[in-house]
Amino acid sequence: MKTNTDYQSALELISQLTPINLPSTLQRLNLPSAKKYNINLYVKRDDLVSSQLPGNKLRKLLGYVPAIQALPKTTELLTMGGAYSSHIFAAANIANLLGRKINIIVRGQELNANSNSILKHAASKGAALTFVSRAEYAKLRKPEGLSGWLQSKSVNMFIVPEGGSSHYSLSSCAKIVGEIDIDFDYIALPVGTGGTLAGIVSGLSLPRQAVGYTVFKDSGGYTELKSNLTSWSNKANWSLQNEYHFGGFGARTVDLERFTQDIESEYNLSLNLDYTAKCLYGLNRDILLGRYNRGSTVVMVVTGGAPLTL
Repeated sequence: MKTNTDYQSALELISQLTPINLPSTLQRLNLPSAKKYNINLYVKRDDLVSSQLPGNKLRKLLGYVPAIQALPKTTELLTMGGAYSSHIFAAANIANLLGRKINIIVRGQELNANSNSILKHAASKGAALTFVSRAEYAKLRKPEGLSGWLQSKSVNMFIVPEGGSSHYSLSSCAKIVGEIDIDFDYIALPVGTGGTLAGIVSGLSLPRQAVGYTVFKDSGGYTELKSNLTSWSNKANWSLQNEYHFGGFGARTVDLERFTQDIESEYNLSLNLDYTAKCLYGLNRDILLGRYNRGSTVVMVVTGGAPLTL
């Protein structure tokens, strides 16, 4: 079981290697919906915590640092992600910072290390990239698939799951709750693999509630997410909102884009259309629908900013 000492040691180590801005700041949003229903609405600016480990990637990967540091020097790291994933960017960076070789399985057999700036960056940090078809990637996402892939390798590897979500990430993500220095009733955030939400729930006490806005349309991804959350946390003070995926991951509408542009312009926020923009859009709609109690305080975690451009 990881301790607070483990977390502090990991944070101090990474802070020596790259600038870290923790705790992240709170910013108030005076949206018309919040004014109408007397909601105190804030965003927690985790998008500003680190340029090398952006958003919730810092939160998640900090939880792995003690385990990685305890590994034999010959043990390599292994993770996987989509070609434009901030997880690939952050995983390559933290492996480089810790002096570890990392192997990254990338979805898209037709791609190569020069296909985009994130892949170029990962390769420049020493990451060994393996490109597989989407069908093969789907198989490797399952534990038995990745185990079989590992058996064909001649070196020991430590797995950092896709997105960085696992029991390792829970305690470091739970720190988000303790950083909030105002009284609040709800904490909302976008949800992909669920690790950040599970960590927050582990650090959250009743009657406070966590609401995760999912980015999946497909029932399979939603079912897997709920299963993961249940296995990571035995608490019941969380819920998932699946109405604002806009057609699935990567999908968007003119209405969402216009909303995002207005928010970014008025509040100097940088939102990701796949995650944080959908979450804030859904949160705004849910306030108007009366799903948050009048007079309550809601904190939304900005888990990452606009897509990385290197």
